[in-house]
Amino acid sequence: MQWNIGIDLGSRTARMTVRGRGSLLRQSSCVAFRGDTAYEFGDAALEIQGRELKGTRTVYPMDGGQIADEAALSAWLGRMLRESGFGGLANRARVLLSCPALLPFSQKQHLAALTMQAGAANCALLRADTAAAIGAGVPVLSPKGHLVADIGASHMSVTLFSLGRAMICEAVPWGLTQADAEIRRMLLNEAGLRVGMKTAENVRLALASAVGANEDLKENIAGLSLSAGFPRVHSVSASDVHKAVMPLIDQLIRTAESVLWQAPDEFAADLSDTGVVLTGGGANLFGLEKQIAEHLNLPCRIAEDPGQAALRGLNRALDGGESIEAMMEAQQSILERRRS
Repeated sequence: MQWNIGIDLGSRTARMTVRGRGSLLRQSSCVAFRGDTAYEFGDAALEIQGRELKGTRTVYPMDGGQIADEAALSAWLGRMLRESGFGGLANRARVLLSCPALLPFSQKQHLAALTMQAGAANCALLRADTAAAIGAGVPVLSPKGHLVADIGASHMSVTLFSLGRAMICEAVPWGLTQADAEIRRMLLNEAGLRVGMKTAENVRLALASAVGANEDLKENIAGLSLSAGFPRVHSVSASDVHKAVMPLIDQLIRTAESVLWQAPDEFAADLSDTGVVLTGGGANLFGLEKQIAEHLNLPCRIAEDPGQAALRGLNRALDGGESIEAMMEAQQSILERRRS
């Protein structure tokens, strides 16, 4: 079947691509509600976060690799289908939707059903780690083993691919937002300063490193002083932020080690050659590839524009190719068999 829309509705970023037209949307996946009505989407909704008035709220549709808010998910799917330009009986959307690697089967069914209810003529699911691997240029259809670590905002996975299949996959239901929460806790406990998640994210982006941090590298941030009761500026060092992100790095390495321990012996020689490929926004964490290469004793590389890897993979899948189409049909037939 020829799919014409690819949707990657991540826990913090919503992306859409249309066959023949390329990427049409890349925004925050945040949705602002007034009562039961969604009134702002994407970056506009993100601006409201932390500033909600009474009767309003901001939510994300996915979190921890699962559906977190069905209303937000339905609202986003409907908006994307409207913006895609497909509609009407003669030109309805056929959607290829990326889903978290280990999304429970019942939620996969529900995700496909919600897409159809939003107006799609048909819907197929492609695992997000598979899409990211394809978008990163990993030859997943090869008999050789290829290891891909996908590091997202609220979900991380490490997957061993061979012959178009995810042979072994380990996932963790948290990611970069956990590091942001740790930065907030650190500032609250050690400096008595309250900051929002967006400020914590900006601190991570500016100072976080997977390797030893420079004490002299600092960033001034504004927050609410609990002792004084008014805003004040505080200087945060890179070494403090390094401590906050280390639990994430350690967990990712342990997850990769677990996959390697489970891998058949035949893949050992493959991986010493193919190594590890990092995808997802977390792949840009300074020095992460060096840490992983050192701990796993494997070569490691970062995919080009890793945060967009899954969307590129969806785009390639939309463009077709017999091998990728066959792999997608195999995944879809499993879903249909279980559904029946």
